[in-house]
Amino acid sequence: MTEIKMGSKTFENTQKIKYLGMIINSKNDNSDNVEQGIKNTIKSVYSIGNIGVMNTPLKTNIKTRLYKTFCRSLLTYGCEAIKLNQIHLKKNKTTDGNLVKIMDSARKQEQQN
Repeated sequence: MTEIKMGSKTFENTQKIKYLGMIINSKNDNSDNVEQGIKNTIKSVYSIGNIGVMNTPLKTNIKTRLYKTFCRSLLTYGCEAIKLNQIHLKKNKTTDGNLVKIMDSARKQEQQN
């Protein structure tokens, strides 16, 4: 690893750091940000599911509001400030669509029971 020395301080080279919620890596691409956003969004969907949102007969518009407020914001955090390629955009859109389907299928299962 390369070290940088400034005066009496020595700094080690790292592969990635997190600054203001954004991951900056040595490859200078945004794949780490996209992957972390997807992981955080999935966690948040299942977290609001644990408090009963997915298992209760809530109206679709209430579930949608909760998803957009608590989950989608994690998926899109910082996207306006970074350059995303088509692969990253497709990953975000696919994840968003799949999670909406998961929440909707939980509602449909409740209706069938």
